[in-house]
Amino acid sequence: MPESEKRITDQQLLKEFENSAKGQSAQQKLRVNIDQLKKFLCVNAPEADAAVRAFDTLNRRLSDGSEGWYGPMMGGFYKQGNDSLTALCADVKNNDIPLAKRLSVVKNLAEGVEVCSEGVLSNLVTAAQELRLATVGMKGHAKQVWSEMLDEALIQYCRSKHRQRDNYEEYEIHYVNGYRNLLATQYGIDSKEDLLVPAEEVSRNVSEVTRYVQERITAESLIRNLAERCLSEVLEHFKEYAGRPLSPHEAWECYKKFESIEAALASRYGPIEERFLVSDSEGKGTKDCPFTIITDTTLLMRAIARNLEEDKLIIKAKFQVIGRKTMTDTAEQSDVRIKRITDNAYYVKEMDRDGTKRYRTPQLSDLMSLPSVPVNVLKTALLSNSDRASLRKFPANSVALMIRDDPSANWVENFCHPAVRRYRNASNRNNADLELMVTQWIRSYNASGQRDSLKALTKGGEVDFAKKVAALLGIKNVSAPAGDQLTELHTAAENGDIRSTERLLRNGGIDINARRPSMGLTALMIAVDNEDVDMINLLARHSDLTVHDHRHSTALMRAVIYDKTVGMAALLAAGADPDYVTPGREPHGAWLNHSQANTAMAVAAKYGKVESVRFLVEAGADVNKESFGESPLIFAIKAGQKEVVLKLLELGASQEDPGGNCDKSPLVIALTHAPGEIVDVLSDGASDASLRRAQDILWAGAAGPPDRFLINMLNDILDRRSFDNEVTSGSLQSARSVPDRTRTRHRFRWF
Repeated sequence: MPESEKRITDQQLLKEFENSAKGQSAQQKLRVNIDQLKKFLCVNAPEADAAVRAFDTLNRRLSDGSEGWYGPMMGGFYKQGNDSLTALCADVKNNDIPLAKRLSVVKNLAEGVEVCSEGVLSNLVTAAQELRLATVGMKGHAKQVWSEMLDEALIQYCRSKHRQRDNYEEYEIHYVNGYRNLLATQYGIDSKEDLLVPAEEVSRNVSEVTRYVQERITAESLIRNLAERCLSEVLEHFKEYAGRPLSPHEAWECYKKFESIEAALASRYGPIEERFLVSDSEGKGTKDCPFTIITDTTLLMRAIARNLEEDKLIIKAKFQVIGRKTMTDTAEQSDVRIKRITDNAYYVKEMDRDGTKRYRTPQLSDLMSLPSVPVNVLKTALLSNSDRASLRKFPANSVALMIRDDPSANWVENFCHPAVRRYRNASNRNNADLELMVTQWIRSYNASGQRDSLKALTKGGEVDFAKKVAALLGIKNVSAPAGDQLTELHTAAENGDIRSTERLLRNGGIDINARRPSMGLTALMIAVDNEDVDMINLLARHSDLTVHDHRHSTALMRAVIYDKTVGMAALLAAGADPDYVTPGREPHGAWLNHSQANTAMAVAAKYGKVESVRFLVEAGADVNKESFGESPLIFAIKAGQKEVVLKLLELGASQEDPGGNCDKSPLVIALTHAPGEIVDVLSDGASDASLRRAQDILWAGAAGPPDRFLINMLNDILDRRSFDNEVTSGSLQSARSVPDRTRTRHRFRWF
């Protein structure tokens, strides 16, 4: 049978099924399941209006059946879609699964239901599988995380490889599914049925994508990912205790409180002992309050690796011993072993004579008398050691040897590391000894090597030391590489050096608003990029908060663009004006790179920063503040940022042009600049005049071929408003000649 005849027959059979009692039952089941997901969100996440509206859209499209949006693909929704939704609705009621996990899955699904039919089905299946795996213990959870990591790596690969393709966003899920199916057997995950996979294009990149994934998805990365998730849950549960020193009594309270989450953690990560979560060896306590909630994942990584090994999910978790010594005092003798999990994760296993084992982070005392250990162990010990006397006692020549002999990094990087700087600040003598040895290294180089080393030290923040060595060696004009010159203040901000910053501000004679030649960044902007709150608070008191970089972004606008929420909060608290309007042109006449978005709110709208929009309004920003004659809502519409449009409307954005010009109303602008979903969102709040003007534009074809669905939608809205039988425009009467609520599978013109 020819393919065209087969499609007609299939559609006829599907139509007959929909008209049958069984088909109507399947349609009703779809509606009930989606309503359950909406109810779950309304009860547990009342702020998730956008997700609820997305499910409303899905419900409306499914209700149209095979003659609507999804056409003949409705057959898949009646079977596979219903099965997935039923399983998902059962699991969102399962209180054994953390509420945060259930909400995350449902919200992520809401973001994935406004794509093509194949994509929606794939996302439904994925959501159901993800939540079901959360109910089957550590093995299921680990498999789910493994699958998520693979998908994330594939998404990044696809974006780097295929983003230039037209309509890439619509095809991304099919690329990901195609590569996933190729790697499914190798990585022990389920494949996904997807008829729209560009198979030929995907198969050409098998070797490349395999290498890409192998570099990123390993047993070590799985262990670290699980440990980070576990730590995130712990910090959320203990947030009243986190980030501060704890007394022994408070530590005991934490141990008791741990009992309430111990079983839940064990179901996802295997047994976790409370001593791995409350520690006195991270170097953040005090004499009276020696304990802290952990912030380092190393000990969790060890515990989780052992649990995965016992469940036979990984091969034997044998960690390399990189240092061993016997510690003896008058009371007891213990065997101390420093072990490596990854290149940046080390822990100490300490075993007493009676066989008692303890696990902790490395301390400087563990490194004493050891011939050599990796420099990363030294950095860990320097940062975790809370005893200043131990820092002073540790020999400078041992630090120097570890810095110089590290094969993985240049010695300058290690010398400028915060851990080494902490060691130097603890003792003037140690600092002098270490600087003397470094000076001898530099002296042994040829002239070019000496100059390069001094430039590297300057760029790393060691400006004063570099000047001292340069004077000793008779070298003049040492600075950072051309094109990236930093003032001392920039360097101090980049390194988070509060003490040097205070000294520079106290001495005066500097321009605190000076901009780097390469990008035009001020010291304050660097602090914002690093989200260094202490540095921001210090600099903001003295800086001009309206200074902009070469892209015409103020520090606040940069915080918006780069999602620096902490920096944004600090700037607003310091007095940054959320409604400040930057000048329209640079001195050399170049227009902004933000398409003339010259307020923080306009930038947030253009770049889809929903949380920033909310944050700015809460800080007092005007939701209708114009930028080059356009409101934030117009910027969001033109950029196709639906979520921002919804948020702005929720926060009170005006849907009419201030001057009453219908041609400039958001609805009319959306007809020619935005996807139909945004037109749909804007329609209900538009004035009658804007609705009629929109219909005129549609019928005239100014926005492309007449879109009957949009015309009828506008017609319905006007009808609901016209119970007094008001005489409507000629264009509206013409629209009524179109069959009511006509729907085609290609409802909007951009498909």
